[in-house]
Amino acid sequence: MDPIAFTEMNIKRAPASTGIYTLYDGTEIIYYGRATGGSATIRSRLMDHISGRESPCTRGAKTVTWEACRDPEARDDALLTAFESTHSTRPRCNVSTG
Repeated sequence: MDPIAFTEMNIKRAPASTGIYTLYDGTEIIYYGRATGGSATIRSRLMDHISGRESPCTRGAKTVTWEACRDPEARDDALLTAFESTHSTRPRCNVSTG
């Protein structure tokens, strides 16, 4: 999927299922996230980010992609590992400040 605008209207189109999502600021990947099921769906997690409930860092995302999958933990870990291998760091909003 090509990135689409990170807006509430587009988030309403996101699946109410498990999966992963990527937030961008321009062409920069700023966050990889996962929705592991139950009340945590791709749609609900994206709403947490756009509302600022998750992090001020991710609220500033401009575009988003998502992928429904059965094992979001493994997919998220693989994306983070690949990013770290290429950039020697995590996306800026995935970096722990604590």
